Amino acid sequence: MDFQKSFLIFNFLFAMQFMVLTLALDLHRMSIEDYVNYTNPPAVHKYQHENGDTILCVRYEDQISFNSDKTYGHNKKDLRKSWTNENLSSSLRKECPEGTVHVREIKHEHVKRAGSVASFIAIQNAGAGHSYETKTVIANYIYESAEIRKARGIMNVWQPYLAPGDLLTRCLIRIGVETSDGQPIQMIESGWQVSRSLYGDSTPRFFVRWTADGYNSTGCFDLICSGFVMAKDAPFYAGQPLTNVSVYGDPNKQVELDIAIQYKARNHPAWVIYVGSKEVGYLPANLVADILPKINTVKWGGEVWVVGGGPPSKTDMGNGRFPGKRYPYDAYVKNMEFMVLTLAVDMNNMTVEDYVSYINPPSVHKYQLTSKHENGDSILCVMHEDQISLLPAGKNKTNWRKMGMNENLKHFKGCPEGTIHVREIKHKHVERSGSVARFIGIKNAWEYMWETEYAMASLLFGEGGIEKATGVMNVWQPPLSPSGTDVLSRGLIRIGVENAEKIVQTIEAGWIVSQILYGDQKSRFFIRWTADGFQKTGCYDQKCPGFVLAKNAPLYPGEAFKEVSIYGNKEKQVELGIAIQYEARNPPAWVVYVGSKEVGYLPANLVPDILPKINTVKWGGEVMVVANFPQSKLDMGSGRFPEGGYPNAAYVRDMDVFKAGGKRMYGGSFQYMQSRPYCYRVGDKDGPSTWGTHIFYGGPGGDETLCRTVQPPPFPGRV
Repeated sequence: MDFQKSFLIFNFLFAMQFMVLTLALDLHRMSIEDYVNYTNPPAVHKYQHENGDTILCVRYEDQISFNSDKTYGHNKKDLRKSWTNENLSSSLRKECPEGTVHVREIKHEHVKRAGSVASFIAIQNAGAGHSYETKTVIANYIYESAEIRKARGIMNVWQPYLAPGDLLTRCLIRIGVETSDGQPIQMIESGWQVSRSLYGDSTPRFFVRWTADGYNSTGCFDLICSGFVMAKDAPFYAGQPLTNVSVYGDPNKQVELDIAIQYKARNHPAWVIYVGSKEVGYLPANLVADILPKINTVKWGGEVWVVGGGPPSKTDMGNGRFPGKRYPYDAYVKNMEFMVLTLAVDMNNMTVEDYVSYINPPSVHKYQLTSKHENGDSILCVMHEDQISLLPAGKNKTNWRKMGMNENLKHFKGCPEGTIHVREIKHKHVERSGSVARFIGIKNAWEYMWETEYAMASLLFGEGGIEKATGVMNVWQPPLSPSGTDVLSRGLIRIGVENAEKIVQTIEAGWIVSQILYGDQKSRFFIRWTADGFQKTGCYDQKCPGFVLAKNAPLYPGEAFKEVSIYGNKEKQVELGIAIQYEARNPPAWVVYVGSKEVGYLPANLVPDILPKINTVKWGGEVMVVANFPQSKLDMGSGRFPEGGYPNAAYVRDMDVFKAGGKRMYGGSFQYMQSRPYCYRVGDKDGPSTWGTHIFYGGPGGDETLCRTVQPPPFPGRV
């Protein structure tokens, strides 16, 4: 086909259909007819609800908020007709078929009541001949520069009197960004409300409302503009009447609505609204992009919108009574709570006392590992949801622990079913490092820098595409110098983003020996991550919020191995099989496995660049020593060079990399990376025939002259 024909066909197709972001449409300047035609999505069935609403049964993907996936010029009536199920249309079936969502049909008379489309949508500057005043009775929590991720409350539902001319009365939860004088900039809110202008009756209804610019040109109630997306199997539709309401003074007839607004880092990050445990729907986070990083307020309470400039309004708020008589006489919001991303806490500048108090989660029991073959750790038995990475802000952890303590467990050495094992961090552990920041492992906290030596195999890729890395390594316990110049020795798998061989974002796991980190010279299982090259974020194990331990995890981060490999003994090669894998769960996460069992996960939003930009996977060994001590003889792995092979040298076998769908992906040949190859190196000496792709690595350290000529004697007694 020649260029001219191609150009004509392109122009023809472009004229026939094109895609738009629905929010770009100037809805509030439309005529009522155009708005009603535009905003009602195509339905496969519709019926009359007993409350008077006409309900459209809409395929999930045909919601108005997904119109950017449709063609703007499409005739929706034809589309609706093409999807109509005749068996439904010809019946009086008053329900929606499976796979559809309930949407309240917007009719000409609904919009006409408000005077204009803009007034119906409730754009702040719409005018419409009325000036409304907002009266509020609100509990307001102001939290500067916090990443608040969730707000929740349980409110009782009433049917308050709405005076003629007044716009609405309601009870709500609001989360968002406000000016210093309380004016909304970006927000999401939900609750119940009465509004004849919006709904045409005086029945309390479940509502959702949002804006990105203080209602100057964006946002609306419910689904009367594009934005909010209804969930499949939602317990309520936006705008649904609440037919049962609370009865004054009757404790058995307090009708409650349990609402939560929560940020979820799903494939398309969103603010999700729940009623109870069920999802109603979500607002894509990009529509209110400032809320997550700049959120400064959470509100619970009542609000009325009354006609301004006239006599005092007689519209009720709540049940029309002042608070004071308490339950079951008052309107209330109970179980008010919010959750903050705990990484916002500046742990690096905490005192040791404050950090230890903060970082240890509330436990229902704790016990000491004190026997001859144990490691001396104090183990906290923690409810899964009470981990520091999941703990809501504002909880009194001391009281929680006291309330949860089971007296029958006092002398029990182990954790009860339903709890996880967390290594308790003590004052002395942190003091060894000199400061909290050093203990956590933040790079710029050290006046003297650590020097890192490595011997690793690396696979380098273009950006993105990798979702899993695996390997099986043998576990060693190299001795550290009593002088304190040796910081650590470890074997690991690392997956992440690097720039000129410097870590940008990473997740890694393996075995480690470190007196500074753990207070002994035992080999331990470790996990480490960062979002900024360890400048301000990330840590080992659970020394900062981030990594979430799984129920029934086979190892806890920091756990000491009871046995380690013995040089030259094929029967005593203790192995650790590790997989680091991206999973699109809720929330999306990088999950660490040992064997086939999940250890835990790091929420993917904490290291957001890894999935789209991952460019390296590494396997091998590292040692760290205090800088300017080049004579360190710290062993890497078994202390033997890779030429020693199996079962003398450290190895990683069955090395694999996968992309989405489980497809193996080798983006290039291995690159062997050796900082001081005379002292530490990596190689591919043949191993047993049953092994897959593998490497050997290690060495004895020391100055380069010593490394060239001396192989240390066997140490069969070292375990």
